[in-house]
Amino acid sequence: MLSLQDTSCARYDSPAWDGAILRWLHAMMGIASSRIFKATLALQAVLADIDRENVDQIICLGDVALTGPQPHETIDYVKSLDCQVVMGNCDEWLLDQQPYEADDERRGVARDINYWCLKQLLPAEFDYMRSFKPTINVPLATPDSLLCFHGSPKSNMDIILSTTPGENLKRMFSEFRAEVLTGGHTHVQMYRR
Repeated sequence: MLSLQDTSCARYDSPAWDGAILRWLHAMMGIASSRIFKATLALQAVLADIDRENVDQIICLGDVALTGPQPHETIDYVKSLDCQVVMGNCDEWLLDQQPYEADDERRGVARDINYWCLKQLLPAEFDYMRSFKPTINVPLATPDSLLCFHGSPKSNMDIILSTTPGENLKRMFSEFRAEVLTGGHTHVQMYRR
C-alpha cells in the first residue's frame, strides 16, 4: 500500500512515483492519501493517474479541508469518491475548535486561514466529517491486513518518523495488529520495517 503523505504536493518525478512504487501500487490495487486540502486540482490530477492504474479502492488518511482555498470543493470531491476517510487532526479541529495559539507571524497567518476555512463550511459538510473514523482496517488479498490511521492508531497528533524509537512505536501500536500500516500527518513519505 502506498501512502501519499501530502497528495497536493506529490510530483511525478519524486521517488514516490517511480516505476517500482507504481508497480507495487498496481499490485496492491489500493491507495491511501492524506492532506489533500490544499488543491482540489492537484487531487484531481493524482486521482486521474490512479484511475489509469486500475486501483479498486481509495482510502483518505485525513486532513481534508483545513488551510486550503477550496474547502467546499475538496470535501465534495472526496465525498464523490465514496471512499473511507480517517479523521485527521485538522478535521478534528474543524469539528471541535480549540483555541489557536499564534506565537509568531507564520502561525498567525495560518490561524487566520484556518478560521476562514471554518466559516466557509456548511452544516452538511460538518456532518460528513463526523463520519470519519480514527482508524480503518482493510483486509488485503493475502492473509495480511492494512491498518490506516492519521498520526498513529492511538492519536491523530502522534508523529511517526524513520527515527521514531521502537519504544514509542510499541506504545502507539500496542493495541493494534496489522502487517501493513499507513498513516498521514507527517507529510513525509517513507518505508519502514
